[in-house]
Amino acid sequence: EALADACPRVRLIRNGRTHEGRPLVTALVTAEEHMERLGEILQAYARLADPRVDHPTEPGDLPVCIWIGACVHGDEVSGTEAALEVAYHLAAGTDEETRELRERLLVLIEPVMNPDGRDRAIGSWQSLAGAVPDADDQSLRHRGYWSGGRTNHYFFDLNRDCFLATQPEFAARLQLITSWNPQVLIDAHEMGAQATFLFSPPREPNNPLVTDLQRRWWAVFAADHAAAFDREGWPYYT
Repeated sequence: EALADACPRVRLIRNGRTHEGRPLVTALVTAEEHMERLGEILQAYARLADPRVDHPTEPGDLPVCIWIGACVHGDEVSGTEAALEVAYHLAAGTDEETRELRERLLVLIEPVMNPDGRDRAIGSWQSLAGAVPDADDQSLRHRGYWSGGRTNHYFFDLNRDCFLATQPEFAARLQLITSWNPQVLIDAHEMGAQATFLFSPPREPNNPLVTDLQRRWWAVFAADHAAAFDREGWPYYT
């Protein structure tokens, strides 16, 4: 809200509420000129996403739409902090690289995909905190107590609800995604302190409806992720 109030490059989209009444909020961050022609851009996206439409002459100056969602598991809280930092950097950055990102992209950022679970996790950790720090990440104050914060109010793992959308969180999310037709979707998770990071390609068995084209893109993105992690010396696995 502070970013949207202070910066014309940020717009808030309120697209639903959780079972406990918390708002589901997504921020759009992009260049001001894209903000002024959003209607035109969304119509072009819709044409590109429609398999019934032949679009060889679609204008090539369209920005790429990226959706970033974090904290679908409410106890993986660092994704939220990272998403807020990304939103601020994209909105406020004055360097040439950031300006180019704004000109080339429409970035949709949903920093908390599971607000009810996140609130439950944080409440658990705060209630178990002690005056003396405890570095044992297997202790109760780190792990929390049942039911934890992974799931939503009714204990649905929302990461498993993106197909049927039985819960209000994903029903609202899919409505937004199918309205904007983003070309890239990023679902940001958090790994445990004693776990290395996981990304594509996934192991078998795979959904038989996944296309060969999608499988090839898995490999492209995975290679890019691996190269970035290698540069930093971070461990990972697939």
